[in-house]
Amino acid sequence: MRSTYALLAVVVGVAAGRLRPGVISYWDPSTTDFNTIPSGTLAVINPNSGMFVSETSYALAANVACYAFTAEQLSIRGATVLGYVPTGYFNHGCNTEGVCQTWQRIEANIAAYYSAMPMLDGIFFDEAAPSSWDCNAFAAEFAQLRALVYKYTQKAQIAYNIGIADTCIVPSMQGPNEIYALFESSMTDFTSQKATVLATIKAASSAGLQTWALVYSVTSAQLPSLVQAVNGTSLTWFYATDIGGNWQAGENTWGAPPAYWGSELALLT
Repeated sequence: MRSTYALLAVVVGVAAGRLRPGVISYWDPSTTDFNTIPSGTLAVINPNSGMFVSETSYALAANVACYAFTAEQLSIRGATVLGYVPTGYFNHGCNTEGVCQTWQRIEANIAAYYSAMPMLDGIFFDEAAPSSWDCNAFAAEFAQLRALVYKYTQKAQIAYNIGIADTCIVPSMQGPNEIYALFESSMTDFTSQKATVLATIKAASSAGLQTWALVYSVTSAQLPSLVQAVNGTSLTWFYATDIGGNWQAGENTWGAPPAYWGSELALLT
């Protein structure tokens, strides 16, 4: 587990409004991609949409040891490392990928991460919004997710991948170690929703939260102006990729770094 000093460094970075790379790194640990993640970056470890071999099993995925080694190396280099846990869009009546996750399975994923990767800095909760939008649903859901994490550690960074910017959600999270992933969509959507995104960043920052924006389908020509647009805000974490978001057509949005990854890091670090 990360030291108290390192956690304090993250909080200081938030207070200073310093924009840092925050990577949805669903990458293959057998490649050298993870070696490109520098100190101070937020990264996500994701063996198999969580820790298990399938939705019907609690056996660990075959590649967990490789990911555990990768997480350890990232931690040694000074990255903040989160473990991926799907939560089922507030639907806890079954275990079906992309549809629902029982509370038992959510906790089992958390427990498995901290058993296999005790150096983890926290948990990345994906699917952290209801399928039918309801601002009143977040507080109870997040309280239960938070309590599950705190059964295993009291010093975790907790990211909620909501993917939608809405100031009504801000009171459901607790600063300074909780992260509101408030945008996960295309460059076109960012442009059209920019005012709402920036207003939500401001509200979340004022409440002491960290914030995270994830933008896909960003061309190399668009990248500098996009970074400039968010760099003057209190956004904490940022990641852009040239890969598209149409997974049905085979676009693996978060499966590899963007072609301009080195240039992006140069703009952010």
